[in-house]
Amino acid sequence: MVLCTGGRNRILNVPGGDLEAIYYLRDLEDAATLSTSLKPGTRLVVVGGGYIGCEIAASATTRGCHVTVLEAMPHILSRALPPRWSDVIAHEHRQKGVQIRISTSVRRFVGDSRVRAVELDDGELLEADAVVVGIGMEPAVELGRSLELKVDGGILVDEAGRTSRPRVFASGDVTIQPDVWTGSGFRRLESFQNAQEQSDSVAAAILDQELPKRPAPWFWSDQYELNIQTAGVVEGGDDVVVRGSVEDGNFCAFHIRHGRLVGTFAINRGRDVRVAMRMMESGVAVVPAELADTSNDLRRVVARQT
Repeated sequence: MVLCTGGRNRILNVPGGDLEAIYYLRDLEDAATLSTSLKPGTRLVVVGGGYIGCEIAASATTRGCHVTVLEAMPHILSRALPPRWSDVIAHEHRQKGVQIRISTSVRRFVGDSRVRAVELDDGELLEADAVVVGIGMEPAVELGRSLELKVDGGILVDEAGRTSRPRVFASGDVTIQPDVWTGSGFRRLESFQNAQEQSDSVAAAILDQELPKRPAPWFWSDQYELNIQTAGVVEGGDDVVVRGSVEDGNFCAFHIRHGRLVGTFAINRGRDVRVAMRMMESGVAVVPAELADTSNDLRRVVARQT
């Protein structure tokens, strides 16, 4: 048996949460419904400054909406990026007119049948014609629990997707899997790439075949004119080498740990990310100066090292 039950939106349980014009985004129907509300002049409040929230803010701003993003943590995108890089994205949003309120929580939604305002934890009221809540997802682990599988923030699996019952596997957003890139603990990977490639491993294990080599985790997001890509694992304590210009919004940051490349974050440098993924997967030692020098062809660098 293979469990691919995915997940569902995390619901913001505060008074007024059932008012009209409060939206969640999980599937195509949700997107189509939300789209009808994103008209020029609409006052939109986005609760949650993750990738979903930031992408909605960018799309709504481009359509002429007045957007405020509320984030409970001290930085947007805090689950995905260290502050150095999340602040770059936050700066772009503010330049486009988005109001970002960090360390801010919602006390309740105010309205009659339709939302009219959002009351913050300090009592301030923000007028709103529409609200989007994007505060993450909850894995659908109910079936796993009924099978008495080990569950800890998701169904625990090994590198093959095997659960605590050897003949039961799981794949995708519902799983927590070994963090092979940092070498310690478990990690949730909520992405299309992971759902596809983890399923390849599950299929190989069921057929008693050698597991395919998993590439570095990869994720992308388009916001305004920024193509944002991450690969591997980027954390605040890494040594960082920057190739290109952060100020111009065209760079690739290489995150190095113990002399090896463990992650990369890039804006409008997709080709560099693909080469960086090859470096991470090969596990070769890197020379920071070679990575930073834009006159070097990174493809030749990685070919010589591997």
